[in-house]
Amino acid sequence: MGILLFILCLAAAVQAQPSVVPTFECLGLYHPSSDSSGCAIQYRQKDAPTWKDGLDLVFDPRNQEYRGSIVGLQPDTAYDIRLTIGASVTSLSARTWAEDMPIGKTTHIPST
Repeated sequence: MGILLFILCLAAAVQAQPSVVPTFECLGLYHPSSDSSGCAIQYRQKDAPTWKDGLDLVFDPRNQEYRGSIVGLQPDTAYDIRLTIGASVTSLSARTWAEDMPIGKTTHIPST
C-alpha cells in the first residue's frame, strides 16, 4: 500500500508541472492546478528589465488546469514567464519558433 501511495503522489507531482506550446508569434500555456481562484500571467523577453501583464489564464474544471496564450510575440525569441496562483509563483522559459525554415531539398521538374 505504501508503494502505491508513493507512486500516486509522484504521478500527481509530475502532472502538476505547467507546459508551454510555442508557435511563431504565440506561446500556449497549460498549468494544472486544483485551485480555481485565478492564474495571473506576466512575461518578458529573456532578461529584459520590465515584465508585461498578459490576460489571466482560464480555468478548465474538467481537466483541473488553467489554459491561455500569450500572443503578438516576436519569432525566434526567448521569453521568461511567471504564472501566479494565490501566493504560488511558477517561473518558466520558452522560445517562439523561427520563421527561417530550412529547405531540405529542391526538386526541379522539367516542363513538357
